[in-house]
Amino acid sequence: MSVLRVSHAQGCKRRCAGRLNDDDVPVLCSRRKAREWRQGKANRCCVKENHVAGWRLYTTFNWYSLAPDGPPLFWKVSCMRISAPFESRERFFGTKEAALELHGLCAAALARGHTGVTCL
Repeated sequence: MSVLRVSHAQGCKRRCAGRLNDDDVPVLCSRRKAREWRQGKANRCCVKENHVAGWRLYTTFNWYSLAPDGPPLFWKVSCMRISAPFESRERFFGTKEAALELHGLCAAALARGHTGVTCL
């Protein structure tokens, strides 16, 4: 298994920032503008959350993307065990619809007894 090491400077160059417009569509902006937006609108970032069979499953707007190429991946689906938060997984998506589709599939899998680690 190879590991890609990215320096802080390289990561900062690749990172793009965004905010949600009034229709909840991501809009690219400067990091400064994204931070300002997030401080005042953080309550809009979590779009769906479920607690199923001891797992917390949530889909959020992530105000920055580290995707090296292609469209920014601003939407994140995360799943963590409530009793052991270190046992978690997350996946990033380019669209809210794709993230919510996986969220629904994971919620159903958790309800059937699968673990959050395997559903992501």
